[in-house]
Amino acid sequence: MRESICGYWFARDFVDQKQIKPPKYKAYDLYLQLLLEWPYPEQILNEIIAIDSTFYLPRIQFLNINRIGIAGENKKHFEFLSRHINYMSTYEKSWFQFINSFYRGNAEAAFLHLEKIRKKYPHDIILNQETASIALEGLHNPELALSIYKAIPNLNKMNAERLGAYYYFIFQNMLFSYIYLNREEDLKSLMSDFKRVQPDVHKGLLNVMLLQEAIAIKDSVLIETTIEEFYIHAEQYPFLYLFYSSGYFISRLSNPRIRETVFANTSEFLKTLGEEHPVYQLYINWQPYIHKDPGKLTLNLEHLPLTYQISNYAWAANTYLDKGQFEDVRPVLEKLEEYLEPNFAQASCLGPGLAHYCRGQIFARMGDKDLALRHLREAKNLGLAKYMSYYEYDRSLESLYNHPEFQELIQPIWPEGYEPEK
Repeated sequence: MRESICGYWFARDFVDQKQIKPPKYKAYDLYLQLLLEWPYPEQILNEIIAIDSTFYLPRIQFLNINRIGIAGENKKHFEFLSRHINYMSTYEKSWFQFINSFYRGNAEAAFLHLEKIRKKYPHDIILNQETASIALEGLHNPELALSIYKAIPNLNKMNAERLGAYYYFIFQNMLFSYIYLNREEDLKSLMSDFKRVQPDVHKGLLNVMLLQEAIAIKDSVLIETTIEEFYIHAEQYPFLYLFYSSGYFISRLSNPRIRETVFANTSEFLKTLGEEHPVYQLYINWQPYIHKDPGKLTLNLEHLPLTYQISNYAWAANTYLDKGQFEDVRPVLEKLEEYLEPNFAQASCLGPGLAHYCRGQIFARMGDKDLALRHLREAKNLGLAKYMSYYEYDRSLESLYNHPEFQELIQPIWPEGYEPEK
């Protein structure tokens, strides 16, 4: 267990160990517990720091998980780690350099920092997962991501109960990679193996994978049954349900009739949650958006995490566009402009990247292709994890699909001088 999950002991070089006091076992055991919790619990992080403040990996992983600033304060951890960088092992320093590069919007540099140590520690699951994930999400390079996953020893023998959510993240990224490469047979084979060996330890993430598979192979019956199953478990996984349901709603791979089912289910579920529920607040403008009801929109969003402020402004703009109220869109665009300048010590460049992406969506719908493409390119330049892979599937961008610059924009990035594994 210790060596299969971001193994701290074996990852420290012997030379580095001479310079650094090894962490206490209790701190490390708490760190393993923290990694398996989702989302990252800050109270466990504080408990680890109280035991051993120079155990750097928990802070680093907190910054890794908390890219959108939703789980707590980032600045103090950046400042502490920056002061201690000369005392870190090679392993820790590479992770911290990855975080710095990623937060600053340089996905290629972030990838190379992890790639530098990945081959040295092939059994380190989280190291491999993050390297492949940045290849897929930041570089939009599914071929590169798959080559990394295939190099993980005994990938097919991983234990879901011991790896927790990371087990699903790996298979989910492999699934997305096959979707983006249009490798339907590989996708079906992966899901067949996955459904055969996985224990049902996280129903929400399982439903995410089943839904993506159904959409990719255009199986409308499977889509409907999976969405219905997801809806049944929505109360247990409210964030996952709303995140992926809203994603399906805007996807060009979605079926118009099934979109109406998603529309009705999410609307009903939000009513069930109630406006005071924290997850409802994250989607506060989603209900007016799907109902095309501008009167229910709010632009008072300062209480939300950064990226959710941006998403809710975007839903507001799209609601106005759906109703033909173009004069109301301009103030929203001005609001989004305020998010274009990054403050990476607070949150990563995902915020500015997402703001550029949303402005690109809005300008595309308003018919200004040049401005739309400019913002989408800037979003890609900022290493827009997760959203980069949406470019080809976002119905808001349909007017750009055949534009040569858009086609160039969605090509994968290969890091300079990097040769993919055969």
